[in-house]
Amino acid sequence: MAISVTLRVTGIDLDDADVGTKLATQLPLLLWQGDHSYATATFDVEERTAVVRVLDVARLLEGIAPGVEVLGTDRDLVSTTEIASRIGVSREGARKWTKEPDFPAPHSIIGGRMAAWPWAAVVDWLQESRGIDMGESLPSEKLLTQIDNVLFRNPDATTIQWRELSAIPGGARTRRTTTLRTSTTLVAEWRTLRRSGTSVRFAGQSGRLRTSRSVTWLH
Repeated sequence: MAISVTLRVTGIDLDDADVGTKLATQLPLLLWQGDHSYATATFDVEERTAVVRVLDVARLLEGIAPGVEVLGTDRDLVSTTEIASRIGVSREGARKWTKEPDFPAPHSIIGGRMAAWPWAAVVDWLQESRGIDMGESLPSEKLLTQIDNVLFRNPDATTIQWRELSAIPGGARTRRTTTLRTSTTLVAEWRTLRRSGTSVRFAGQSGRLRTSRSVTWLH
């Protein structure tokens, strides 16, 4: 299943011609919003390979120009007012929903007063508890956490367990190597940079994709 992932990026000048050409060549399917100080890049990935694909995209982005940095995934946090607006209910109705025992816990409290929830968690709750299908394919909070852990090289529980096991004599016996290389997109023909409101997309009319990456780990 395809899902939409959004990365937070800083230091990328979307008005720079060289940057635009590189984005069109290497990452033509990203939808951009924002400016040089802070921007978001949204793209679709297959859920089962999301972690690997997002890591590939992040590496390519940080190689586009000096100073470009991927800050992590975007949770698309929403307040009660934003929940009401997106769903089409009253603010009071949305506020009552957030008081339900099974409603997702807030991701953060803004300004010490206003609660904010990840939109994906709200969408899941609407489907499961109210039978409301928002028609959006979004990554779960768990998947976003996994992606951020990989982006920031934070070891997950499995990695820690294998490290502990490898410290035991005879505990780690085999090495497995998977040969792939970094995703590369070859675009034959460029389209002009298209802007829609605050969104920017760099794209090519035709192209082919070659995906590979190198991974080695111990068991």
